Amino acid sequence: MLRNRFILTIILVVFVFISLRLTCRLHEPYVDIIAQPDSVPSGGTVSLLIEVEDGDFPEDTVTCTLNCTHGVFSDTIVVFRDTIGKSVTWTAPDTLQDTVSYDTITVFATDIYDAQSSANTVIKVYEDTTFKNYKH
Repeated sequence: MLRNRFILTIILVVFVFISLRLTCRLHEPYVDIIAQPDSVPSGGTVSLLIEVEDGDFPEDTVTCTLNCTHGVFSDTIVVFRDTIGKSVTWTAPDTLQDTVSYDTITVFATDIYDAQSSANTVIKVYEDTTFKNYKH
């Protein structure tokens, strides 16, 4: 009887330890994206600061994938291991269908346990008319 209690206690301790370890490693990453500036002329560039926090750092790796409605990125995938913020450049499209467009940039964060989150920002892109009516 004492031996059965001892074995049951050991099994319970191992189960609790494994459960706590798994719970501690299943944090969903938090991601945020900040655009500077948030309004640019067509063809202009924006610095995007991507900030990631994960309760599983530094053991965890978070991969961020960027997506946009228009324009191009300097990098489309950013990997975080133990840093919090990284910058990426976004270039607005050279031509616009209207005089103003609003482009949505989304960052998707996924950790090695497939926990996911996302954030987005909207950037106003306007037609640069500085030299449009210039006559020489």
